[in-house]
Amino acid sequence: INRLSTDTLVIDNSLPWNFHCLLENVALSIGYPIGIIYQYPWMILFLLLGMPFLLNFQKLFRTANREVKRADSVNQSKLLTIIQETCTGQLVVRAFNKQSHMVKEYLNSLDDCVSSRIILLGIKVWLQIRLMLLNVSIGSLVYLTCLLMIYF
Repeated sequence: INRLSTDTLVIDNSLPWNFHCLLENVALSIGYPIGIIYQYPWMILFLLLGMPFLLNFQKLFRTANREVKRADSVNQSKLLTIIQETCTGQLVVRAFNKQSHMVKEYLNSLDDCVSSRIILLGIKVWLQIRLMLLNVSIGSLVYLTCLLMIYF
């Protein structure tokens, strides 16, 4: 019943908000280029020049993100397995005096799990930086053409 109420909560609260964010981002992603092209038709050249970079960034990000998510899932399942084995076999571990071995195994698994999470966040930051640089370069070209139109 708890799982059902959690799923219902996600559908009632999170799904509409995520759908709203999706629609807003799609409108902005399509609206700005259309407005820029309408105002300055020659800017389509700059936007078309930026598309190969965007597609390349997306391709690199997707492949790396997929592999790191897979590694993160494997590391997280190892960590959970060690925790479960330690909790269920606590009497056996104490009987054979292997507490230090289990702690060492847990810390190694925890280190792997945290490392994969940090790499996953690093990949997301890598993509965000590249997209922001691409956005700034296209915006700079728009500003430069506006300045050129005003003064020349």
